Amino acid sequence: MLEETLATRPARTQFLFYTQGDQPELTRDLSAYGAWLAARRPPGLTWEFNPEPEANHGSLQIKTLYDGLRVLYAGWATLPEQVALGGTAAIRAYKKELANRFGYDIGLGRVADLRLRVKWAEEKNFEAQIALARFNCDEQPEDFEALWRLAVAYEQAGRWKEAAEAWERCIATAKAHDTPEALDRILPHLEARRAAARNEAQR
Repeated sequence: MLEETLATRPARTQFLFYTQGDQPELTRDLSAYGAWLAARRPPGLTWEFNPEPEANHGSLQIKTLYDGLRVLYAGWATLPEQVALGGTAAIRAYKKELANRFGYDIGLGRVADLRLRVKWAEEKNFEAQIALARFNCDEQPEDFEALWRLAVAYEQAGRWKEAAEAWERCIATAKAHDTPEALDRILPHLEARRAAARNEAQR
């Protein structure tokens, strides 16, 4: 029955997350099921078993839903450092792997690189930070926030002339693509950052 179900499933890629609560009588069957999956490795299927021995039949449903979504979207929500350090080709290959896994061009979460940016800033790894910001600008040319992050990376590296130029591009992009309401909120801040960068560049 399992063989037939897997062979005839309609989706090209699928994710299975299963668990076990406070029912030790299920251990043998679930272990056998995991071994069965590992031996056959059905094409297009990824899975994870995450037992929750403290959970009961009532609490397990909600926890399983949360944990399953967290595991499923982990690669989308956080860009691995080794991928980011590999540069443009590595990041694009990683995004392609995600697209193959999900069945459509899911891309990366909007703040998937946030932890890396914070980490690299603390480590003063400014070149990696700048390279990643440049990549994001190339991928999202209409997103003024990508240019914002590039300008900040230049500032942290003390490259004030390039920071001022990035703020200039950031302002121009915001004016071209954002609503008047949004501009009223952000434009004064962007112009102040540009002026400060220009002042630092002239020292």
